[in-house]
Amino acid sequence: MAIVKIRFIKHSENAVNYVLRDRGPNDLVDAEGVLPEEAAHQFKEIAKLNQGRGAVQAIHIIQSWNEAESKLLPAEKFQEMGKHLLERKFPGHDFLIVTHTETGKTHNHILVNPWHRESGKKIENKKYHLHQLRDVNDQICKENGLSVIDGKAKERAAHLPDKVQRMVRFNGRSYLLDMMQKADFARAYSTNYDQYVAILGELDIGADVQNKNITYHYPGKTRGKRGSKLGKLYDKEGLDEVFQSNKEKFAKHPKLAGLIRNHIDQIKTDSQKIQTLAGALEKSSDGHFQAGYKDLKVFDRSKIPPSRFVHPSEKELKSSLVPIDEIIKARRNSILDYCQKNKITLEKFSETQWRMKERPYVLLSEFEWTNSKNRTRGSLIDFVAAHKDMSFLQAIAHINNSPRLLLLEKEFGVTKRTFTSFYIPKSEAMEGSKALGRVGHWLRSFGGSDQSAKDLLSRKLVQVHSSGSLRLFSEKDESSAYEFKMDTEGHWKSKKLGEFQSPFLTKGGRGSKAVIFLDPFSALKQKEVDLFSGKSGEKSILSLMEPDPKMVDQFLGSHPQVKKISVFAPTKPTQLEMDFFHTLQKKGRSLGIGVEWASEKTLSKEGPDLPNL
Repeated sequence: MAIVKIRFIKHSENAVNYVLRDRGPNDLVDAEGVLPEEAAHQFKEIAKLNQGRGAVQAIHIIQSWNEAESKLLPAEKFQEMGKHLLERKFPGHDFLIVTHTETGKTHNHILVNPWHRESGKKIENKKYHLHQLRDVNDQICKENGLSVIDGKAKERAAHLPDKVQRMVRFNGRSYLLDMMQKADFARAYSTNYDQYVAILGELDIGADVQNKNITYHYPGKTRGKRGSKLGKLYDKEGLDEVFQSNKEKFAKHPKLAGLIRNHIDQIKTDSQKIQTLAGALEKSSDGHFQAGYKDLKVFDRSKIPPSRFVHPSEKELKSSLVPIDEIIKARRNSILDYCQKNKITLEKFSETQWRMKERPYVLLSEFEWTNSKNRTRGSLIDFVAAHKDMSFLQAIAHINNSPRLLLLEKEFGVTKRTFTSFYIPKSEAMEGSKALGRVGHWLRSFGGSDQSAKDLLSRKLVQVHSSGSLRLFSEKDESSAYEFKMDTEGHWKSKKLGEFQSPFLTKGGRGSKAVIFLDPFSALKQKEVDLFSGKSGEKSILSLMEPDPKMVDQFLGSHPQVKKISVFAPTKPTQLEMDFFHTLQKKGRSLGIGVEWASEKTLSKEGPDLPNL
């Protein structure tokens, strides 16, 4: 199958030089209506004649094939297919076409003059050209015995829920999820844009409010994100509705704001409540902390950074239901102090930065942490919320010792966090053979094989505490887990920590079938499925942390080849599992995907497929 891309070029000279200079000795060049060596000048002059300077001078179409299909036909045939693409989509337009073969993946670079040579009509910069080019290209590939992208896969992606499509688009962009949940918190307690922007600013999220739009800015990112791209709740129309609703809701509790603020009139720094590192250093003999740190230097608290994006006015400080000065005070507490008090082991990274021993990709300074793995960052507020599994408001109340703030959650409910950048590990982790034996014992307790213990530990999917408790994480998310502790009778008891943001694990397959496990324990029990091998089998594998249709939607969005799903469940499925299966089966019918229950026989190569229920 061929992949087609299109770009509108304002400087044809650069494009022509690129496609001609980078070609190999055996690459082919052809043109219609222009000379290859003069193409840049001709494109430029025609653009100036029609629309003057700054006009689009050329359209650059890239048509490429994978390595396997590149071997099926000679280069001349692929160039001919490029010409056919232009004859059917843009007939009568001059062009230059260069066919590159040096990479092993044959691809055409086609530069098209936007103006028709006879009518002078211009090809406008419209998105629908790309879709039409792909359709024409599919027809040409079929005519030449080559494959095309599965039409059902395209249709399936188009029918995914908006939220799931955003998740797929934002894959690898955890900062957007972090930014959205901070906006959720600010929105829950704001009645106007001044309050909303001020609260966001103290969480290090910038917000540029314009007449019709609002743009959000995440620290460290050069480009903002429009609210309309994140969803209705984050654009101006949705915010206006929420602000009005909040005004009516808060008006029913006129005394609540006074009870919360108590004596807070302005921003005050309480030196008794905010302990400085310098004070703690005075107690040590050599000027360094003795417990859990190595060579920790004094930090000047006068250098505490203010909010990056906003300086709230006195009016905003007093009118906000959530006292903004309480947020300011919380974020000006030291992360390093907190780690020392909570025995979170740190290692020195640089003169001003530290990192957690078991999360080396998380760098800490006194007032900020950054996650180099997913490019998120935050203050002590995020850190405490993750460590204590709290909401942002609960974390602020905990840091400032201000329980009165929790009256808000009592009256209006908890604004839950839906994303955590990383899970802060417990101290005193069990290691070596003891940890291996403990994980093996846990696996055997539910019918799993203790041979998986080494893989779970090496992949950091399991963490064992010195007390003997375990935590099971997903492969891409350390923000939530299952925690297991053994009771006095020797039985393992489980507890869910946080909200699962990703499946336990996924594994791509070569074929069109996939197996879905409703929880990690079902997957770990199956001997017919190789979960941890680096080799891909015929079937794709998705093991969930818990039944969640959204995770399946995301899996299908990134595995378009899947046309049949086997759902593995216990002998007696629960009502929740039955409901999940029927939901998935109904969605599968609309997307042209078969969904069935599975058994151990289904997973084996020899076992028959079970009929749909």
